Order: sequence, then C-alpha cells, then structure tokens
Amino acid sequence: MDSKSFIDSVFERHYDALFKYCLSKLDGDEQAAQDAVDAVYIAALRRDDELVSHSDPRGWLYGTAYNTVKNIRKTRARYVKRHLLFDPSLFSFFGADDRMDRSVPKWEREVRAAWSFEDKPLSEAEPDDGEILRIKEQILGCLRPEERELFRAYYDEKADLTELAERYSLSKQAVCMRIKRISAKVANRLKIYFQEVR
Repeated sequence: MDSKSFIDSVFERHYDALFKYCLSKLDGDEQAAQDAVDAVYIAALRRDDELVSHSDPRGWLYGTAYNTVKNIRKTRARYVKRHLLFDPSLFSFFGADDRMDRSVPKWEREVRAAWSFEDKPLSEAEPDDGEILRIKEQILGCLRPEERELFRAYYDEKADLTELAERYSLSKQAVCMRIKRISAKVANRLKIYFQEVR
C-alpha cells in the first residue's frame, strides 16, 4: 500500500472523531472545525513519511489536530483583540479617552502591555461579527445591571461626568470612581478571556 492510500485509510477511519474533537475545541464552530480537519489532512500528506512510520497513526493525527486547533484559537484571539480593543462603541477606555484623567491609569497600561500582539496575517478562521457581539456580551456579563448601564452610558452614549452625576444623583467624583472600578472589572474579564483562548 502506498503512503497516500495508507493516509486516506487512516484518515477515513478517524475523520468523524477528529471532526468532533476539533468542533468541541472550537466552541461548536463547524466551519472552523472543518478547516482544522482539512489542515490535519494536508499536514499528513506533506509529512507522509513521518505518519506512515509512526507507531500510533491515530495519536499523530490527534497531536496534529491539537496543534492546529491551538493555532486557530490564537489567530482568533488576535482578531478578537483587534476588534474589541479598538471598538469605540464598547472599549473606548483603551483609546485616548482622557475625560477623567490626564494620564493613562496604571491598570490600563498593564492591560495594554499584557495584550500586545504581533501583526501576523490572520487565517480564514476569523470570528464573524455575530461572534464578536457574543463575546462582548459575555465579557460585559461580569457587570451587574446597574454597572452595565453606567458603562454603556459613559462609553457608548459618551455622556460626560456632570450629566451622569445628575442622572444618578451622585457627585462627579463618585461617578468617576465607579467608572474606573467598572472599567477595571471589564479589563480584568478581558484579560481572563484572552488567557483562556491561548
């Protein structure tokens, strides 16, 4: 049996299980799972000598699938970072928003530093706008309803501190402190999210 026939035979036996594995690791995204399985097959064809002589071809396929999924998740994380960090409608506190302070807060500098990423080309397994919105809602889920309302009023509606102080019957300083605490909470949740998808 030639190497291509051997690879086709092994791949046919394990295709369904590989697809389910990739699907589970890619949050149920069928297209990304299919792309991952296709990438495993291409890797098998390119490294046919290695696979044919391997003592555990199934293990080789799963090891390659693991690495492929890991790379897709990293690429998606970079893509999501770009969209979340530079989306003015949700995370403008990562931009040049100096309405509260003249200097960038320490927590923000730490988050920016922790999230620096290389400009690498993105694969085709990028999340769509619906997934970006789902991730945003998941991240904002760390806030209580009243915190979410204040967060959106400040960052989405661009309401100033005076307006918010009147709206919530608070002093400007109290509003400022709440916004800082809420922003830090969201930044921390974002940091956790990106650690999870590495």
